Amino acid sequence: IGIALLIAMITGLIGLLYGELFVDLYSISFYLPQDLEDPETYHAVSTMHNMGYLGGSLGLIGGALYSIRQELKQRR
Repeated sequence: IGIALLIAMITGLIGLLYGELFVDLYSISFYLPQDLEDPETYHAVSTMHNMGYLGGSLGLIGGALYSIRQELKQRR
């Protein structure tokens, strides 16, 4: 569980940095609310949220591989 959480958190932070530094607001192709006060921050957090899904998937794979490796070590 720790491996999965760590990978998900790191991936989320990478998504936040990516959203802050590299994404142009004029290239956004999804709906933004009309009364939005800070669209830059909204988009950065949206990118972090979406990257969290990728991090959860990668964490699941990483945790499963770790468990399999530990099981194989015990069988030797």
